[in-house]
Amino acid sequence: MYSHAIHAVSASPADVWMIGDSKECDCDGPTAFGMRGFWLDRQGRSTHSSLDQFANGVLGVCL
Repeated sequence: MYSHAIHAVSASPADVWMIGDSKECDCDGPTAFGMRGFWLDRQGRSTHSSLDQFANGVLGVCL
């Protein structure tokens, strides 16, 4: 899945970020593939608990 997605947009794994609410599918899998994976856990068990918090902390922007 990750290979298909990066080839579809002509990117390399190192240039792609993925964020989602599944630690395994949105963080661990992409990281193992060479992408930057971020786990957004609304229960507060990860560094990122909201998309706004992620954008402020990682990207330095407000949504």
